[in-house]
Amino acid sequence: MRTRSGGLLPALVAACLVLALAVGGGPAVADPDTPDPDAPGSVPSRDMPSRDWGSRGVPDPFASGPDEPRTSTERFYAGERYTGMFADPSVVRVGQRFVAVATNHDGLNLNLMTSPNLRDWFPRQGLPNHRRWTDWPGYNDAMPTRPAWAARVDKGERKEGFSLWAPSVERVGSRYVAAYSAATRLETATKVRRSCIGLATSRSPIGPFAHVSRRPLVCYPPSPRGVIDPDLLTLGDGRTFLLWKREGIPNRADSEPALMVQQLSQDGTRLKAGSRRHALLELVRGTWKGGVIENPSMTRYRGRYYLFYSAHDWYSSDYAVGYAECASPAGPCVDRTHQRPLLASGPRAKGPGGGDAFVDRAGRLRLAYAAWDRGRVGPTGTNARMLHVATLQRRGGRLRVAARG
Repeated sequence: MRTRSGGLLPALVAACLVLALAVGGGPAVADPDTPDPDAPGSVPSRDMPSRDWGSRGVPDPFASGPDEPRTSTERFYAGERYTGMFADPSVVRVGQRFVAVATNHDGLNLNLMTSPNLRDWFPRQGLPNHRRWTDWPGYNDAMPTRPAWAARVDKGERKEGFSLWAPSVERVGSRYVAAYSAATRLETATKVRRSCIGLATSRSPIGPFAHVSRRPLVCYPPSPRGVIDPDLLTLGDGRTFLLWKREGIPNRADSEPALMVQQLSQDGTRLKAGSRRHALLELVRGTWKGGVIENPSMTRYRGRYYLFYSAHDWYSSDYAVGYAECASPAGPCVDRTHQRPLLASGPRAKGPGGGDAFVDRAGRLRLAYAAWDRGRVGPTGTNARMLHVATLQRRGGRLRVAARG
């Protein structure tokens, strides 16, 4: 369920109010690390789109590269509508707007964008303090610094790159917490990625996020691949839970991949003292799931706990989304889609997966997911897994897809 990223070619951002008025944008947004005290945790409506590097005397690093919409070459330009690669998405509602994050792409560690309507998405603005990492003024990485425990992945001039997969962002108290999976070791010869899970926080929902520890929060040494796909669940009573996928152990029939959960501390930055981890679902072979179960996402909707998951091969049209109903965040859970998935390939969107459930402003249950375009399935050429947002309904005691998005 993964997408490889290219070199460091970040989004661009304007630097002055005059240019903003010329292109129809607004004034530059303040650094999220020094937010407006009158609007804590607010999301800017959108940033000023600009590619006018010449007027600033800065060489244009994007001049020779392609930039095709709805492909893996589409640039993650600040403030410009984005339709390209956005695998393993996670969406959180912040006031009247939505914030989405995804597996890293286009040379960034954490791609983050916002939307007023779940249809039009705009990458976050460039970092005002971008020179800490690069001379490019449009640099808009929402997690610009590598955690000490993660393997380094050099991305051009920037030395803080790392391999980040399937992030999740939620508000916990007065801050926003980002959970992510990162490679601790990348074995080129065997193509094995050993992963752990870490946490980072920010006062702003659009970051930048700062790591909370020099050590990962969750690892799984018995498996050569470790743990991936974290998801955060916050409840109205103040409790926060972390879900993730535990990889299986090769040649061990009693150690299949599983979806796990454990409660976090009140501030969401560590595991709660005395809490236990629970297995919510394990892979059952011989079904539509193939040999994969991953990407847990839990939400509470109308008094019920729903656990969504993806299964089969992320690079194929067989990838799909299923769900279970759970008695509590710690289970037990009953798989309601054991025989067939909730959301499978349709006429246009193929291999839907990496789903993340949330409730929109109208109180509807939504599912953000990534899918390939018809005729462009698999990580070859400029194919891309793009963001969709489905609408779900409960009918006849089961969830149904009302609109694929």
